[in-house]
Amino acid sequence: MTMKNILFYIFGVVIISITPIQAQSLTGAKIKSGKYKPAWESLEQYPGAPEWFLDAKFGIYTHWGPITKANEHRPDHAYGRDMYDPKTDEYEYHVKTYGDPKEVGYKDIIPLFQPNDFNAEEWARIFKESGARFAGPVAMHHDNFAMWDSKVTPWNIKRTFGRDITGELEKAIRAQGMKFVTSFHHAYTWRYYKSAYDDDAGVPGNESLYCIPHSDDVRQDAPEAAEFRKAWLGKLVEVIDNYQPDFIWFDWGIAAMPKEPVLDFFTHYFNSAEEWNKEVLVTFKKNPKKRYPGDFTVLDHERGGEMELSEEPWVNDTSIGPWFYNAKFGSKGNPLTDSLLELFIDLVSKNGCLLLNVPPDPQGNLTPATVRILKEFGTWLQLNGEAIYETRPWVVAEEGDGEIQGRVHIKSKMTSSDIRFTRSKDSSILYAITLDWPESGELLIKTLAKDKIDISHVEDIQLLGGKEKLNWEQTPEGLQITLGTQQPANNWAHSLKIRFKNKIPELNR
Repeated sequence: MTMKNILFYIFGVVIISITPIQAQSLTGAKIKSGKYKPAWESLEQYPGAPEWFLDAKFGIYTHWGPITKANEHRPDHAYGRDMYDPKTDEYEYHVKTYGDPKEVGYKDIIPLFQPNDFNAEEWARIFKESGARFAGPVAMHHDNFAMWDSKVTPWNIKRTFGRDITGELEKAIRAQGMKFVTSFHHAYTWRYYKSAYDDDAGVPGNESLYCIPHSDDVRQDAPEAAEFRKAWLGKLVEVIDNYQPDFIWFDWGIAAMPKEPVLDFFTHYFNSAEEWNKEVLVTFKKNPKKRYPGDFTVLDHERGGEMELSEEPWVNDTSIGPWFYNAKFGSKGNPLTDSLLELFIDLVSKNGCLLLNVPPDPQGNLTPATVRILKEFGTWLQLNGEAIYETRPWVVAEEGDGEIQGRVHIKSKMTSSDIRFTRSKDSSILYAITLDWPESGELLIKTLAKDKIDISHVEDIQLLGGKEKLNWEQTPEGLQITLGTQQPANNWAHSLKIRFKNKIPELNR
């Protein structure tokens, strides 16, 4: 019996139930009318990043779906694309593991994803313990598979697994007091399966997953892509209407989408939020941000970020390990917490927010390495969160020579001379976070030297989590603070709270 026959035998009921849908039924949803119109000059009136986002600083999302099962031993996040290309290692792996893509295509892999251990309440509890203020799933990756109960596309988790993953997570995450985020990567689907049209993607009836066969030079604004554009929008409208996400994150493929469906998306989402009486957020990567006028969206940097203090808020999305689960990651232990915290503190000081990907395993479990890192993150935030949450950037973000690339990898070891600054929203408190403990127990903050700032109105200097009264002196070299012995419960970065009688004085630079 061939692999295809085995899959059909095991999952025959599921596969038979996934039949093509008629073009006119791709979405029956209507774009919500209201305050905002499908025109840039109208959408520019949206106020942009809401206060809750500026306060939150840290969120979690999950790359998880059929790709997780398809290549659980390989870190390729585009398996559905690469498995059809004979020039790739993924093609060779697929042939050896599942069979020839002409016989066993990606559509046949999808039903193998059966995450029976998935527990939304457990995930949400761990996310909450990590200190995240918002969380949610990758609702649809490039493979065009919906992780929600969809009427727009038959290729959805409810059909293949019998449960609404997005719906369960939405309830569990909100129950923990967090905002709910969904991410969408399906604008790239139009190009994702370009190597598959000589295989099962070219078989009539499979268009709802793979898109209609087309040459690589046919763009998303072409007449041939009309149904694709309609479906792209319909999936977004469906998630907005059914789950009311507080935050929608887009991958870079949206840069190629024509403006009409994008305008309709914004119009529907913003008018829906007005109806819900909620403040919502949309993020894009660099190219779309250049195309869309105004400041009603927030810029996202994949595994990167602003190297200097930014006037506008921004996001760094990065991952614990590969984007999708890899069985080898964490097998020998990964001391990532320190690096992640240094990255996190650095970006917060520069007006950024961290969106951290945690990749669950095929059965629906958060791996031990992931749970350990998230709990350590939460431990640090319990002690130091005051210097992070509800803060704003100061006029200076940093001092020190240590270089941070904007990703998990740090270019040089951070020392106690590497310091990042934040402030309270009322500007009465300055926080100085040193990225390592000084061996001598003496910390020097050069930015606060005598000729640079008047600190005569400082009421108190406190080490967050510390119980001892600190001794300090302002010198021409800087603010010298005696920290004493390192607190054993705080073995990463350390936050100093400098409280002024009124406002933080002006800095002479």
